Amino acid sequence: MREHLAIVTLGTLFVLSVAAQVSDAVRQSVSRWLLLNVVPSWRFFGPNPMIGDMHLLFRRRSEGGLLGRWEEIWIPPQGRLRALWNPSRLEDKALADMVNAMLAVSHSLKRRISDEARLNQAIQFSQPYLALLAWVMDYGGQPTVREQRQFAVVESRNDGGAGHSLIFLSHFHSTS
Repeated sequence: MREHLAIVTLGTLFVLSVAAQVSDAVRQSVSRWLLLNVVPSWRFFGPNPMIGDMHLLFRRRSEGGLLGRWEEIWIPPQGRLRALWNPSRLEDKALADMVNAMLAVSHSLKRRISDEARLNQAIQFSQPYLALLAWVMDYGGQPTVREQRQFAVVESRNDGGAGHSLIFLSHFHSTS
């Protein structure tokens, strides 16, 4: 009898724990209903991680100065099962790491360089900037005519906040 009670109790807690990871509303209502905070929230690296997605965009400018439309460098979306199986995480993680490194370099350089033109030039020679630029140049393919490319990093919010926010906008760079 005790074994059955233990199995039912632990099984119920397991099911509620899994459901609470999918929905905050489930976790909060279960915690209020049980009057104990026994259903955990397995969220790491902040109170509300993964509330935004980063997008890498680029556009082309022809020799005549005609601007093309913004194109997104496609990164496979992260689904609800990403905790169990996530082979597409590599591109998503690479983008996040490069953007965070570029922002860190940018903040560090801002403390040492007061001249705006020299600061922009120093950022363009940073490793994360060059890595993002190489990604854009490679993804956009070999141009058939002379062109320049510019990239932008944009964040979209998943928590009902403001739609999109610009994180970084590069200069135009020649493809040849």
